[in-house]
Amino acid sequence: MIFKSAVGLVAVIASAATMFAQPATIAPPGQAAKAGFTNLVFNEDFRNLDLSDPDRDTTVWRKNRSLGLPISDDRFSVSNGVLTITTPPGSHRGVCSQITTHANAPKQSKHEFLFGYFEARLRFDWNPDNWDSFWLESAVPVKLRQNPQGSDSARWCEIDIMEPQNTPRVYAGTVHDFYAGKRVQMTASKIELPGRVKLSDWNTFGALWQPGRVSWYLNNKLVGTTPTPPICDHDRLSLILAAAKQRGDEDQKLEVNWVHVYQ
Repeated sequence: MIFKSAVGLVAVIASAATMFAQPATIAPPGQAAKAGFTNLVFNEDFRNLDLSDPDRDTTVWRKNRSLGLPISDDRFSVSNGVLTITTPPGSHRGVCSQITTHANAPKQSKHEFLFGYFEARLRFDWNPDNWDSFWLESAVPVKLRQNPQGSDSARWCEIDIMEPQNTPRVYAGTVHDFYAGKRVQMTASKIELPGRVKLSDWNTFGALWQPGRVSWYLNNKLVGTTPTPPICDHDRLSLILAAAKQRGDEDQKLEVNWVHVYQ
């Protein structure tokens, strides 16, 4: 094509620049910015999800095993920017399908975090058997000692950002301190849904993790705060998304629109 004017050439260059432009910067929520967490370090919009090769450099999410059993890829699907996670067959308490940013081997890409603001846009249909969740867990638990069986005892931190309870109007945000496989401390905020908010609608669940405390946010409104144990000030944590069952054979599903982390 021959351009007859510089104006025409400029117009085409501008059009091409628009086509290949990077996505606009996502501004941090006010509570994240106020705490100094303004840099978007993790932005998952679920345009696709590839769980085929956990060792690939570009891999972000990896499947976790459910009760020691592998999880089929068909439990995870992406359509129109929404990830749907479906529980595996079975009625055992805790059976789940989950993905994590944790890396099991040194050569795997890592997405681990120490402090920041974490948020995800989620929805699910509440029922008494549903145990869907969005949480953080120590990427590398602190090894404490060698026990007589030859395995390392460890201490680790877990921060639950959203975990449903036995009522459709309440969910929990929880901090756990685990020692050698046993929970030694737990602090929780039972969060009641305001007004017309429903768990079956899209909601943004957030957690502001700072030294010594965690604050939970629902749709950018502060809904709870609790102190954290010392282990949570020292461990880097990985992200986990899970669809899980309390009991029963009915499939449970969790839908995820996006996940953001600001530091």
